[in-house]
Amino acid sequence: YTFVYEKRDDKWLIINHHSSAMPEVDTATALLTKK
Repeated sequence: YTFVYEKRDDKWLIINHHSSAMPEVDTATALLTKK
């Protein structure tokens, strides 16, 4: 499974989680939200 987290108001929220059907999309999403 892939988990993408976004930090909002000092809280880490899971904004996306699903099986690894499209790992390339998961990687792109992780990079975009990793700020």
